[in-house]
Amino acid sequence: MKRTIKYFICLYLCLYYAPMSEAEAETQYVVNRGDTLWKIALINGVELKSIIQSNTQILNPHLIFPGQKITIPDLKRTEKGISLSPSERSLLELTNSKRANAGLKPLIVDDSLTIAARQKAFDMMEKEYVSHISPSYGDSTNMLKTFRIPFEKVQENIGAGYSSPEKIFTLWMNSSDNQPKLLDKLSTHIGVGHAKGGLHGHYWTVLIIQRAEGGS
Repeated sequence: MKRTIKYFICLYLCLYYAPMSEAEAETQYVVNRGDTLWKIALINGVELKSIIQSNTQILNPHLIFPGQKITIPDLKRTEKGISLSPSERSLLELTNSKRANAGLKPLIVDDSLTIAARQKAFDMMEKEYVSHISPSYGDSTNMLKTFRIPFEKVQENIGAGYSSPEKIFTLWMNSSDNQPKLLDKLSTHIGVGHAKGGLHGHYWTVLIIQRAEGGS
């Protein structure tokens, strides 16, 4: 009997003081009217596939309802980094190559910025506009605040209709407005987004920030 009691006391203490599991690190999001899993993933800075994998109770990822609880996985525990598409990677390399030639530090790819940049590119494609002011998110400052991305300064380059990263990069470098954004010496991080389809065929966005003090 004493041995049994000691066993349960030991088991209780082990469970009580055990490190927090991945499931315990997860948070809950309550679906609002107009939400989609894609939007929820973007706002919370995780990939859509991680949201789907963490919510096996959802039989149809395209069908969620207001008031429904969605599990948000811990980004640091589940994400290994977002892979850039070949076009996005080329645009990043063109940018950092030009910065190197100018004696500037390369911009660091930031997953949350890339998610936001992709969403802006998709938003332009879906709503058929090319503007720094999004009907969904407002300007880039408001967009990054919505996505809870820390920054001191944000700059945005956009474009549509150019079929290759080389063409859109050349356009930006020949622009007195866009070139200084790519070559800003105080900027530290970048997100690159490319959407293919829609009225103009290709939509491009880069978000470049100076990371807020204390931000990662």
